Amino acid sequence: MNLQNMYESMKHKVEHVVETGKVDDQYIDGPKEQEAFGKWTHHHFTKQNHPTFIQVLLDGNNDKDVDGHALPNLIYVSREKSTNSPHHFKAGALNVLIGYRYGSLVEDYYTGYRLHCEGWKSVFCCPKRAAFMGDAPISLVDMLNQQKRWDIGLLEVAFSKFSTLTYGVKSSAGFLMGFGYCQFAFWPSWSIPLIVYSFLPQLALLNQVHVFPKATEAWFWLYPFLFLGAYVQDMLDFTIVGGTFQRWWSDQRIWLLRGLTCHLFGSIEYFLKFLGIAAAFNVTSKVIDEEQSKRYDQGIFEFGVHSPMFVPPTVAALISLLALVQGLAVLAVRGGGLADAPLLQLLVAGFGVVNGWPIYEAVALRSDNGRMPVKTVVVSVALAWACYVAASFVFK
Repeated sequence: MNLQNMYESMKHKVEHVVETGKVDDQYIDGPKEQEAFGKWTHHHFTKQNHPTFIQVLLDGNNDKDVDGHALPNLIYVSREKSTNSPHHFKAGALNVLIGYRYGSLVEDYYTGYRLHCEGWKSVFCCPKRAAFMGDAPISLVDMLNQQKRWDIGLLEVAFSKFSTLTYGVKSSAGFLMGFGYCQFAFWPSWSIPLIVYSFLPQLALLNQVHVFPKATEAWFWLYPFLFLGAYVQDMLDFTIVGGTFQRWWSDQRIWLLRGLTCHLFGSIEYFLKFLGIAAAFNVTSKVIDEEQSKRYDQGIFEFGVHSPMFVPPTVAALISLLALVQGLAVLAVRGGGLADAPLLQLLVAGFGVVNGWPIYEAVALRSDNGRMPVKTVVVSVALAWACYVAASFVFK
């Protein structure tokens, strides 16, 4: 009841101030409030034109709650605004304190990049306790849509007049820093090799065509060396900073998934935007149900909604499974040892099957709401068959 009375009192005060256009003395308690409201009553003070305003609302050293416990500091900051200087309305005070740069969907990356190019020197700080916490979507399709937007924003920087390849490496950031930003700016380009390795070796295997050296050739060992070297190094880097093997495995699986989904669709959408063809803007949902949250905690992928982005990885998983089964069957029937067998293609197909296991579960084994929709499965099967038929003509 006391809380309700406080709310009604506050509501009455706000409505009275709105009606009269001023804050009466009866609503001002103490010199601090008088000082604060005194600035607002200045004849030049408007919401579009006013100086920087900083007001300490709660002081952790003095203010206590009803039980006598210290309250956290609460400080209100309103940045300076002037009718002579245009501004963006998104970041508020941070626009003045830091100077956010716009022109890309990834304004945080773009801001840091431009500041480094202008000579800003940053200090590496990576405490064990997380310095910042955020809210990210846990649904797979929402996560991919979010990362698709990032891909579009990164490509906007990569192909702008401030490109990391031309502007960044020649700026005050330096050659190495510029190429460091290139890694992110051209991040979506990973879709090209990942798509190639997700389809070409498997389709060639289905048509009994070798695309890698045989086991008897000297170049054969280069491919296992590069593959194992890259993956072992990535795993060590992940575990050294406190990650687990399970998290690393999930991380590399998501890395492969991005190449067939958000990197691909983000690149397509960027070039459509470059050509002046508008695309829909997808808003990620932060609302989840209890079952979805449980599946997320268990590390189970969420495929419960139909999305075009689920089609390419499903097609790749189906083709990898078919190629592996057929390749092993041919090897068993023909015999002749492993010297002339397409071992590397079998390994690539097997690796695709292992990473595609969540997709097989979502297609055929799961019965919860996170299973793959029938529409997605039908479209994927049809496209997988079309790829097989097309490849049979190409490899003839």
